[in-house]
Amino acid sequence: MSGTPIECEHMETYIARQPILDPARQIQAYELLYRNSNQNRFPLEENSRASESMLEHALIQFGIPWLAAQRDVFINIDREVLLDGSYQDLPPEQVVLELLEHVESDAEVLEACKRLKSLGYRLALDDYTFHPEMDELVQIADIIKVDLREGDAWKDGVKVQQLLNRGKTLLAEKVECRSEFEQACALGYTRFQGFYFSRPQMMHKPELGGNILACTRLLSAVSCHPLDLDHVVEIISSDPTLSYKLLRYLNSAAMRRNQPISDIHRAILLLGDAPLRRWAGLVSLRALNLENREDLLLASLTRASMGESLAQQTPRLADRAPEFFLCGLLSLLDALMDIEMTDLLEQLSLEKEMNAALLGGYGELGQMLRLARAYEDGHWQEMEEAGKILGLEASVCGEAYLKGVRWAESTIAES
Repeated sequence: MSGTPIECEHMETYIARQPILDPARQIQAYELLYRNSNQNRFPLEENSRASESMLEHALIQFGIPWLAAQRDVFINIDREVLLDGSYQDLPPEQVVLELLEHVESDAEVLEACKRLKSLGYRLALDDYTFHPEMDELVQIADIIKVDLREGDAWKDGVKVQQLLNRGKTLLAEKVECRSEFEQACALGYTRFQGFYFSRPQMMHKPELGGNILACTRLLSAVSCHPLDLDHVVEIISSDPTLSYKLLRYLNSAAMRRNQPISDIHRAILLLGDAPLRRWAGLVSLRALNLENREDLLLASLTRASMGESLAQQTPRLADRAPEFFLCGLLSLLDALMDIEMTDLLEQLSLEKEMNAALLGGYGELGQMLRLARAYEDGHWQEMEEAGKILGLEASVCGEAYLKGVRWAESTIAES
Protein backbone atom coordinates (compact mmCIF):
# COMPACT_ATOMS: atom_id res chain seq x y z
CA MET A 1 0.00 0.00 0.00
CA SER A 2 1.21 3.50 -0.71
CA GLY A 3 2.52 5.51 2.21
CA THR A 4 0.99 8.68 0.77
CA PRO A 5 -0.70 10.49 3.67
CA ILE A 6 -4.38 11.24 3.36
CA GLU A 7 -5.08 14.58 4.94
CA CYS A 8 -8.29 15.85 6.48
CA GLU A 9 -8.87 19.32 7.85
CA HIS A 10 -9.88 19.41 11.47
CA MET A 11 -10.22 23.09 12.29
CA GLU A 12 -13.18 25.21 13.26
CA THR A 13 -15.09 27.55 10.93
CA TYR A 14 -16.93 30.50 12.46
CA ILE A 15 -19.84 32.72 11.50
CA ALA A 16 -21.83 35.22 13.57
CA ARG A 17 -25.55 35.56 13.03
CA GLN A 18 -27.58 38.59 14.16
CA PRO A 19 -31.40 38.52 14.01
CA ILE A 20 -33.47 41.06 12.09
CA LEU A 21 -36.90 41.65 13.61
CA ASP A 22 -40.27 43.16 12.66
CA PRO A 23 -42.28 45.70 14.72
CA ALA A 24 -43.76 42.83 16.75
CA ARG A 25 -40.18 41.79 17.63
CA GLN A 26 -40.51 38.55 15.68
CA ILE A 27 -37.39 37.32 13.87
CA GLN A 28 -37.81 37.66 10.10
CA ALA A 29 -34.22 37.22 8.93
CA TYR A 30 -30.59 36.94 10.00
CA GLU A 31 -27.55 38.88 8.89
CA LEU A 32 -24.51 36.65 8.51
CA LEU A 33 -21.30 38.24 9.76
CA TYR A 34 -17.81 37.03 8.89
CA ARG A 35 -15.61 35.76 11.72
CA ASN A 36 -12.23 34.03 11.48
CA SER A 37 -11.92 32.87 15.11
CA ASN A 38 -13.97 32.37 18.26
CA GLN A 39 -13.61 36.09 18.98
CA ASN A 40 -16.98 37.74 18.26
CA ARG A 41 -15.60 40.64 16.26
CA PHE A 42 -14.95 41.45 12.62
CA PRO A 43 -11.27 40.80 11.69
CA LEU A 44 -10.21 44.11 10.13
CA GLU A 45 -6.99 42.54 8.91
CA GLU A 46 -9.04 40.33 6.54
CA ASN A 47 -11.36 43.06 5.27
CA SER A 48 -10.29 42.54 1.65
CA ARG A 49 -11.34 38.89 1.55
CA ALA A 50 -14.26 38.87 3.99
CA SER A 51 -17.01 38.74 1.34
CA GLU A 52 -15.36 35.88 -0.55
CA SER A 53 -14.75 33.94 2.66
CA MET A 54 -18.32 34.51 3.81
CA LEU A 55 -19.67 32.96 0.60
CA GLU A 56 -17.45 29.93 1.10
CA HIS A 57 -18.44 29.52 4.74
CA ALA A 58 -22.15 30.00 4.09
CA LEU A 59 -22.30 27.65 1.09
CA ILE A 60 -19.78 24.94 1.86
CA GLN A 61 -18.93 24.82 5.54
CA PHE A 62 -22.36 25.57 7.05
CA GLY A 63 -25.03 25.49 4.35
CA ILE A 64 -27.71 28.14 3.89
CA PRO A 65 -30.62 25.96 5.14
CA TRP A 66 -28.84 25.35 8.45
CA LEU A 67 -27.92 29.02 8.90
CA ALA A 68 -31.26 30.43 7.79
CA ALA A 69 -33.55 28.18 9.85
CA GLN A 70 -36.30 28.74 7.24
CA ARG A 71 -35.84 32.53 7.29
CA ASP A 72 -34.12 34.98 4.96
CA VAL A 73 -30.43 35.71 5.35
CA PHE A 74 -28.58 38.95 4.58
CA ILE A 75 -25.08 38.43 3.19
CA ASN A 76 -22.61 41.28 2.66
CA ILE A 77 -21.00 41.58 -0.76
CA ASP A 78 -18.24 43.91 -1.91
CA ARG A 79 -17.53 45.27 -5.37
CA GLU A 80 -15.49 42.26 -6.46
CA VAL A 81 -18.16 39.68 -5.55
CA LEU A 82 -20.87 41.86 -7.10
CA LEU A 83 -19.04 42.14 -10.42
CA ASP A 84 -17.78 38.57 -10.75
CA GLY A 85 -21.18 37.09 -9.91
CA SER A 86 -19.82 34.51 -7.46
CA TYR A 87 -22.93 35.05 -5.33
CA GLN A 88 -25.00 33.20 -7.94
CA ASP A 89 -24.76 29.86 -6.13
CA LEU A 90 -26.83 31.34 -3.30
CA PRO A 91 -30.59 30.62 -3.42
CA PRO A 92 -32.28 33.90 -4.48
CA GLU A 93 -35.57 33.08 -2.77
CA GLN A 94 -33.84 33.05 0.61
CA VAL A 95 -30.92 35.47 0.30
CA VAL A 96 -30.77 39.27 0.48
CA LEU A 97 -27.49 40.59 -0.88
CA GLU A 98 -26.27 43.56 1.12
CA LEU A 99 -24.01 45.94 -0.79
CA LEU A 100 -21.37 47.36 1.51
CA GLU A 101 -21.36 51.10 2.06
CA HIS A 102 -17.89 51.72 0.60
CA VAL A 103 -18.85 50.45 -2.89
CA GLU A 104 -19.08 53.43 -5.24
CA SER A 105 -22.10 53.61 -7.54
CA ASP A 106 -20.37 53.85 -10.91
CA ALA A 107 -21.86 52.56 -14.16
CA GLU A 108 -20.32 49.09 -13.77
CA VAL A 109 -21.74 48.68 -10.27
CA LEU A 110 -25.20 49.91 -11.28
CA GLU A 111 -25.33 47.48 -14.18
CA ALA A 112 -24.23 44.61 -11.92
CA CYS A 113 -26.94 45.51 -9.41
CA LYS A 114 -29.57 45.40 -12.16
CA ARG A 115 -28.27 42.00 -13.22
CA LEU A 116 -28.47 40.81 -9.60
CA LYS A 117 -32.12 41.87 -9.46
CA SER A 118 -32.88 40.18 -12.79
CA LEU A 119 -31.66 36.90 -11.27
CA GLY A 120 -34.29 37.16 -8.54
CA TYR A 121 -32.15 38.44 -5.68
CA ARG A 122 -33.18 41.26 -3.39
CA LEU A 123 -30.70 44.08 -2.86
CA ALA A 124 -30.07 45.91 0.40
CA LEU A 125 -27.91 49.02 0.81
CA ASP A 126 -25.77 49.03 3.93
CA ASP A 127 -25.28 52.12 6.12
CA TYR A 128 -27.38 54.48 3.98
CA THR A 129 -26.78 58.13 4.89
CA PHE A 130 -29.46 59.94 2.81
CA HIS A 131 -26.83 61.51 0.53
CA PRO A 132 -28.12 62.31 -3.00
CA GLU A 133 -25.18 60.60 -4.75
CA MET A 134 -26.68 57.28 -3.63
CA ASP A 135 -29.96 57.92 -5.43
CA GLU A 136 -29.30 55.65 -8.42
CA LEU A 137 -28.52 52.73 -6.11
CA VAL A 138 -31.58 53.53 -4.00
CA GLN A 139 -33.70 53.28 -7.13
CA ILE A 140 -32.54 49.68 -7.66
CA ALA A 141 -32.49 48.54 -4.03
CA ASP A 142 -35.33 46.83 -2.19
CA ILE A 143 -34.16 47.42 1.38
CA ILE A 144 -32.43 50.47 2.82
CA LYS A 145 -30.42 49.90 5.99
CA VAL A 146 -29.97 53.04 8.08
CA ASP A 147 -27.33 53.15 10.82
CA LEU A 148 -28.82 54.94 13.86
CA ARG A 149 -25.36 55.73 15.16
CA GLU A 150 -24.52 57.85 12.10
CA GLY A 151 -26.10 61.19 13.02
CA ASP A 152 -29.77 62.17 13.23
CA ALA A 153 -30.81 61.89 9.57
CA TRP A 154 -32.70 58.68 10.36
CA LYS A 155 -35.16 60.79 12.39
CA ASP A 156 -36.00 63.09 9.47
CA GLY A 157 -39.64 62.20 8.80
CA VAL A 158 -39.72 63.90 5.39
CA LYS A 159 -36.70 61.97 4.08
CA VAL A 160 -37.96 58.72 5.55
CA GLN A 161 -41.37 59.21 3.95
CA GLN A 162 -39.78 59.89 0.58
CA LEU A 163 -38.12 56.48 0.71
CA LEU A 164 -41.33 54.81 1.82
CA ASN A 165 -43.20 56.46 -1.05
CA ARG A 166 -40.71 54.86 -3.42
CA GLY A 167 -41.66 51.42 -2.09
CA LYS A 168 -38.50 50.85 -0.08
CA THR A 169 -38.34 48.73 3.07
CA LEU A 170 -36.47 50.61 5.80
CA LEU A 171 -34.30 48.70 8.23
CA ALA A 172 -33.00 50.48 11.33
CA GLU A 173 -29.67 48.99 12.37
CA LYS A 174 -27.64 49.46 15.55
CA VAL A 175 -30.79 50.02 17.61
CA GLU A 176 -29.55 50.24 21.20
CA CYS A 177 -32.56 51.19 23.31
CA ARG A 178 -36.34 50.96 23.49
CA SER A 179 -36.94 54.63 22.70
CA GLU A 180 -34.99 54.33 19.40
CA PHE A 181 -37.00 51.25 18.47
CA GLU A 182 -40.33 52.97 19.21
CA GLN A 183 -39.36 56.16 17.38
CA ALA A 184 -38.19 54.21 14.32
CA CYS A 185 -41.47 52.24 14.33
CA ALA A 186 -43.47 55.48 14.41
CA LEU A 187 -41.50 56.87 11.47
CA GLY A 188 -42.25 53.84 9.28
CA TYR A 189 -39.24 51.56 9.69
CA THR A 190 -40.39 47.93 9.54
CA ARG A 191 -37.18 45.97 10.15
CA PHE A 192 -34.83 46.32 13.11
CA GLN A 193 -31.41 45.08 14.11
CA GLY A 194 -29.13 45.92 17.01
CA PHE A 195 -27.86 45.20 20.50
CA TYR A 196 -31.22 46.22 22.00
CA PHE A 197 -32.62 42.97 20.60
CA SER A 198 -29.60 40.68 20.39
CA ARG A 199 -25.86 40.74 19.95
CA PRO A 200 -24.45 38.64 17.11
CA GLN A 201 -24.59 34.97 17.99
CA MET A 202 -21.42 32.98 17.32
CA MET A 203 -21.81 29.73 15.41
CA HIS A 204 -19.11 27.23 14.60
CA LYS A 205 -18.62 23.89 12.93
CA PRO A 206 -15.63 21.66 12.27
CA GLU A 207 -14.06 22.74 9.00
CA LEU A 208 -14.36 19.87 6.57
CA GLY A 209 -11.40 19.38 4.29
CA GLY A 210 -10.52 16.89 1.61
CA ASN A 211 -7.47 14.96 0.53
CA ILE A 212 -5.15 17.76 -0.49
CA LEU A 213 -3.76 15.80 -3.44
CA ALA A 214 -7.24 14.95 -4.67
CA CYS A 215 -8.09 18.65 -4.39
CA THR A 216 -5.04 19.52 -6.46
CA ARG A 217 -6.13 17.05 -9.16
CA LEU A 218 -9.66 18.43 -9.02
CA LEU A 219 -8.49 22.02 -9.39
CA SER A 220 -6.42 20.99 -12.40
CA ALA A 221 -9.34 19.06 -13.95
CA VAL A 222 -11.86 21.90 -13.66
CA SER A 223 -9.36 24.30 -15.21
CA CYS A 224 -9.56 22.35 -18.50
CA HIS A 225 -11.84 23.35 -21.38
CA PRO A 226 -13.96 21.54 -22.25
CA LEU A 227 -14.61 19.90 -18.90
CA ASP A 228 -14.01 16.15 -18.77
CA LEU A 229 -16.96 15.15 -16.57
CA ASP A 230 -15.88 11.52 -16.30
CA HIS A 231 -12.49 12.61 -14.97
CA VAL A 232 -14.12 14.96 -12.44
CA VAL A 233 -16.44 12.15 -11.30
CA GLU A 234 -13.41 9.88 -10.81
CA ILE A 235 -11.58 12.46 -8.67
CA ILE A 236 -14.53 13.34 -6.45
CA SER A 237 -15.65 9.73 -6.07
CA SER A 238 -12.20 8.80 -4.78
CA ASP A 239 -12.53 11.11 -1.78
CA PRO A 240 -15.41 10.85 0.75
CA THR A 241 -14.95 14.37 2.08
CA LEU A 242 -15.16 15.93 -1.39
CA SER A 243 -18.24 13.79 -2.11
CA TYR A 244 -19.89 15.06 1.06
CA LYS A 245 -19.04 18.68 0.32
CA LEU A 246 -20.44 18.43 -3.20
CA LEU A 247 -23.74 16.98 -1.97
CA ARG A 248 -24.08 19.55 0.81
CA TYR A 249 -23.22 22.36 -1.60
CA LEU A 250 -25.99 21.21 -3.93
CA ASN A 251 -28.42 21.23 -1.02
CA SER A 252 -27.54 24.86 -0.31
CA ALA A 253 -27.29 26.19 -3.83
CA ALA A 254 -29.92 27.80 -6.00
CA MET A 255 -30.04 24.82 -8.39
CA ARG A 256 -30.95 22.31 -5.70
CA ARG A 257 -33.86 20.02 -6.60
CA ASN A 258 -36.62 18.35 -4.63
CA GLN A 259 -35.68 14.92 -5.95
CA PRO A 260 -32.99 13.11 -3.92
CA ILE A 261 -29.42 12.76 -5.13
CA SER A 262 -28.19 9.19 -5.33
CA ASP A 263 -24.79 9.28 -7.06
CA ILE A 264 -21.89 11.63 -7.72
CA HIS A 265 -22.30 11.74 -11.52
CA ARG A 266 -25.90 12.89 -11.18
CA ALA A 267 -24.87 15.44 -8.56
CA ILE A 268 -22.34 16.97 -10.97
CA LEU A 269 -24.89 17.10 -13.79
CA LEU A 270 -27.35 18.88 -11.48
CA LEU A 271 -24.69 21.37 -10.45
CA GLY A 272 -23.64 22.30 -13.97
CA ASP A 273 -20.36 23.38 -15.53
CA ALA A 274 -19.74 26.89 -14.17
CA PRO A 275 -20.97 26.29 -10.58
CA LEU A 276 -18.90 23.09 -10.47
CA ARG A 277 -15.75 25.00 -11.40
CA ARG A 278 -16.45 27.60 -8.68
CA TRP A 279 -17.15 24.97 -6.07
CA ALA A 280 -14.04 22.97 -6.93
CA GLY A 281 -11.87 26.08 -6.78
CA LEU A 282 -13.16 27.05 -3.35
CA VAL A 283 -12.76 23.59 -1.88
CA SER A 284 -9.36 22.93 -3.43
CA LEU A 285 -7.83 26.20 -2.35
CA ARG A 286 -9.04 25.71 1.22
CA ALA A 287 -7.71 22.17 1.64
CA LEU A 288 -5.16 21.73 4.44
CA ASN A 289 -2.83 18.86 5.20
CA LEU A 290 -3.30 18.14 8.92
CA GLU A 291 -3.99 14.45 9.62
CA ASN A 292 -3.22 11.03 8.17
CA ARG A 293 -6.53 9.18 7.77
CA GLU A 294 -5.43 6.60 5.22
CA ASP A 295 -6.90 3.62 7.10
CA LEU A 296 -10.41 5.08 7.16
CA LEU A 297 -10.19 6.24 3.57
CA LEU A 298 -9.08 2.77 2.47
CA ALA A 299 -12.02 1.16 4.28
CA SER A 300 -14.63 3.53 2.85
CA LEU A 301 -13.28 3.19 -0.70
CA THR A 302 -13.25 -0.59 -0.32
CA ARG A 303 -16.87 -0.61 0.85
CA ALA A 304 -17.87 1.63 -2.03
CA SER A 305 -16.21 -0.60 -4.64
CA MET A 306 -17.52 -3.79 -3.03
CA GLY A 307 -21.09 -2.53 -2.93
CA GLU A 308 -20.96 -1.32 -6.51
CA SER A 309 -19.46 -4.59 -7.76
CA LEU A 310 -21.99 -6.80 -5.96
CA ALA A 311 -24.90 -4.67 -7.13
CA GLN A 312 -23.67 -4.93 -10.74
CA GLN A 313 -23.64 -8.73 -10.41
CA THR A 314 -27.20 -8.83 -9.10
CA PRO A 315 -29.75 -8.21 -11.92
CA ARG A 316 -32.40 -6.59 -9.71
CA LEU A 317 -29.78 -4.25 -8.15
CA ALA A 318 -27.66 -3.48 -11.23
CA ASP A 319 -29.33 -0.15 -11.98
CA ARG A 320 -28.67 0.96 -8.41
CA ALA A 321 -24.92 0.30 -8.45
CA PRO A 322 -24.07 4.03 -8.09
CA GLU A 323 -26.22 4.21 -4.94
CA PHE A 324 -24.38 1.27 -3.40
CA PHE A 325 -21.08 2.95 -4.27
CA LEU A 326 -22.11 6.22 -2.63
CA CYS A 327 -23.47 4.47 0.45
CA GLY A 328 -20.16 2.69 0.98
CA LEU A 329 -18.21 5.86 0.33
CA LEU A 330 -20.16 7.79 2.97
CA SER A 331 -20.35 4.99 5.53
CA LEU A 332 -17.30 6.10 7.54
CA LEU A 333 -17.70 9.86 7.30
CA ASP A 334 -18.52 10.13 10.98
CA ALA A 335 -15.19 8.49 11.83
CA LEU A 336 -13.29 10.42 9.15
CA MET A 337 -14.54 13.77 10.39
CA ASP A 338 -15.22 13.01 14.06
CA ILE A 339 -18.81 14.26 13.63
CA GLU A 340 -22.02 12.42 14.43
CA MET A 341 -23.56 10.77 11.36
CA THR A 342 -26.94 12.34 12.18
CA ASP A 343 -25.37 15.81 11.97
CA LEU A 344 -23.73 14.98 8.65
CA LEU A 345 -26.92 13.64 7.08
CA GLU A 346 -28.97 16.66 8.13
CA GLN A 347 -27.44 18.67 5.31
CA LEU A 348 -27.49 16.07 2.53
CA SER A 349 -30.33 15.38 0.11
CA LEU A 350 -30.14 11.60 0.21
CA GLU A 351 -32.88 9.08 -0.33
CA LYS A 352 -34.62 7.82 2.81
CA GLU A 353 -33.28 4.31 2.27
CA MET A 354 -29.70 5.54 2.18
CA ASN A 355 -30.19 7.60 5.34
CA ALA A 356 -31.69 4.54 7.02
CA ALA A 357 -28.76 2.40 5.89
CA LEU A 358 -26.12 4.84 7.13
CA LEU A 359 -27.84 5.46 10.45
CA GLY A 360 -29.23 2.05 11.29
CA GLY A 361 -28.19 -0.48 8.66
CA TYR A 362 -31.71 -0.86 7.28
CA GLY A 363 -32.81 -1.91 3.80
CA GLU A 364 -30.77 -3.49 1.02
CA LEU A 365 -28.17 -0.75 1.24
CA GLY A 366 -27.89 -1.42 4.95
CA GLN A 367 -27.50 -5.14 4.34
CA MET A 368 -24.65 -4.39 1.94
CA LEU A 369 -22.92 -2.32 4.63
CA ARG A 370 -23.55 -5.09 7.15
CA LEU A 371 -21.96 -7.56 4.74
CA ALA A 372 -18.89 -5.35 4.26
CA ARG A 373 -18.45 -4.78 8.00
CA ALA A 374 -18.80 -8.51 8.68
CA TYR A 375 -16.09 -9.29 6.12
CA GLU A 376 -13.81 -6.62 7.61
CA ASP A 377 -14.26 -8.10 11.10
CA GLY A 378 -14.07 -11.73 10.05
CA HIS A 379 -17.64 -12.49 11.14
CA TRP A 380 -18.30 -15.10 8.46
CA GLN A 381 -21.70 -16.27 9.67
CA GLU A 382 -23.06 -12.71 9.70
CA MET A 383 -21.58 -12.14 6.25
CA GLU A 384 -23.35 -15.23 4.91
CA GLU A 385 -26.66 -14.11 6.47
CA ALA A 386 -26.43 -10.66 4.88
CA GLY A 387 -25.40 -12.24 1.58
CA LYS A 388 -28.39 -14.57 1.57
CA ILE A 389 -30.77 -11.63 2.11
CA LEU A 390 -29.26 -9.99 -0.95
CA GLY A 391 -29.13 -13.26 -2.92
CA LEU A 392 -25.32 -13.43 -2.96
CA GLU A 393 -22.96 -16.37 -2.50
CA ALA A 394 -20.19 -16.04 0.10
CA SER A 395 -17.49 -16.66 -2.51
CA VAL A 396 -18.78 -13.83 -4.67
CA CYS A 397 -18.78 -11.49 -1.65
CA GLY A 398 -15.18 -12.38 -0.85
CA GLU A 399 -14.04 -11.75 -4.42
CA ALA A 400 -15.82 -8.36 -4.45
CA TYR A 401 -14.18 -7.37 -1.16
CA LEU A 402 -10.69 -8.24 -2.36
CA LYS A 403 -11.34 -6.45 -5.64
CA GLY A 404 -12.46 -3.43 -3.61
CA VAL A 405 -9.27 -3.47 -1.54
CA ARG A 406 -7.12 -3.53 -4.68
CA TRP A 407 -9.09 -0.67 -6.23
CA ALA A 408 -8.90 1.39 -3.03
CA GLU A 409 -5.15 0.88 -2.69
CA SER A 410 -4.64 1.77 -6.34
CA THR A 411 -6.78 4.88 -6.01
CA ILE A 412 -4.84 6.06 -2.96
CA ALA A 413 -1.48 5.32 -4.62
CA GLU A 414 -2.45 7.23 -7.76
CA SER A 415 -3.64 10.25 -5.78
